[in-house]
Amino acid sequence: MARRLTTQNLINDVRSLLDEANQASISDLTDILPALNRSQDVASNILARVYESPLLAYEILPLQGGIQEYPIPRTAFENRIEKVEIQIPSGVYNPVKRISYRDATLIETPANTSIPMFYSEIGDVFRLYPRPTGAYPARVWFIKDPLPLVIEQGTV
Repeated sequence: MARRLTTQNLINDVRSLLDEANQASISDLTDILPALNRSQDVASNILARVYESPLLAYEILPLQGGIQEYPIPRTAFENRIEKVEIQIPSGVYNPVKRISYRDATLIETPANTSIPMFYSEIGDVFRLYPRPTGAYPARVWFIKDPLPLVIEQGTV
């Protein structure tokens, strides 16, 4: 049977590896927990690049007519989008191709379309090309940002 892994177990494991008899010199909250959270970020980054399935999620985003920029979901790891799709009337999702903002100038137009063909990420938003009419929603795929490790408060 696998042992139940808690934040306190991780802290205890780190303490057992330290060659420090004085527990007052290294704090759980200010020394060990931030190091564990940094390690979790590094591990999540590797996992997101190599095997994204465990952290993969999506949001359905209603599009608005004439609005070209939409926020990247707040829970997206490192503000990265994996894929954008537009749901067409038959219920099927049409993939939207990612392009560089450098290439967007060639396809930018004042016209609106019901099914955008391209998107680019710019800061904490993504921009659709051409501008959507808002007729169909978008499905935005991303890697979920893991919650930070915290000290347990008690058992329910």
